[in-house]
Amino acid sequence: MISRALGPEIGGSIGIMFFLANVCGSALYVLGLVEAILTTFGASEDSVVSLSPSAVLPVGYWWALLYGTVVLLLCLLVCLVGAHIYARATFLIFIIVMVVLATIFASFFAVTSRSVHLPGANSSSNTANFTGFRLQTLLGNMQADYTIDYTTGVMMSFATVFAVMFNGCTGIMAGSNMSGDLKNPSYSIPRGTITAVIFTFIVYNLLGKLNTIASIVTIFFLLVYAAVDLACLMLEWASAPNFREFGFISESKSFTASRINEMKP
Repeated sequence: MISRALGPEIGGSIGIMFFLANVCGSALYVLGLVEAILTTFGASEDSVVSLSPSAVLPVGYWWALLYGTVVLLLCLLVCLVGAHIYARATFLIFIIVMVVLATIFASFFAVTSRSVHLPGANSSSNTANFTGFRLQTLLGNMQADYTIDYTTGVMMSFATVFAVMFNGCTGIMAGSNMSGDLKNPSYSIPRGTITAVIFTFIVYNLLGKLNTIASIVTIFFLLVYAAVDLACLMLEWASAPNFREFGFISESKSFTASRINEMKP
């Protein structure tokens, strides 16, 4: 789709960056899944902490590597079988994600205030407070009150938080990637993308996961978006005959968007 809209020369180079962004993004998603599984079902390395009945999985670097390898092998199996099983797997994952999100929203009201044990050894605190849905907690989260990450001991900043937050918006490209399977792409892509942006923004603002690889994924995706905007600017300015224009594009919008994507927080 990119090559047809921007030409094979520009589209090919952007496609390579987009490929690298998705490769690094896959690593981010696998690490996030493994971390979430170990946080919920992993046996604590601290013998002082009482283990819950669900904490049955062994933890550690090599165990996490094993779990991630199994997840990648499952993804590889889906890709090798074909597109028909990919569509079914995507629908199954969608159902699982929606159920998990429903439990998250329900926990705001069903779970009372309690202390949560932080996983792993850290130098700041062993527990954190779960308050549920409260106005005071919401107002506190709206402020830029950056603290030290208990897993790394590094002071957080706008750049590190943005690097993680931005990855919650990369999934909206899934609709464009599967545009060939849509019955009416011109109708479905704009509305689906806008809905995905709003839904992702609301959900991701309620989460607080930081991953080291998040900044790498953010850089790759920002480079892709900046290259697309810059290519649209050049093709619009040069009036290239192979450029398929669309209604909302202009030289000023393309230039502004490319500069925003090139800015380093």
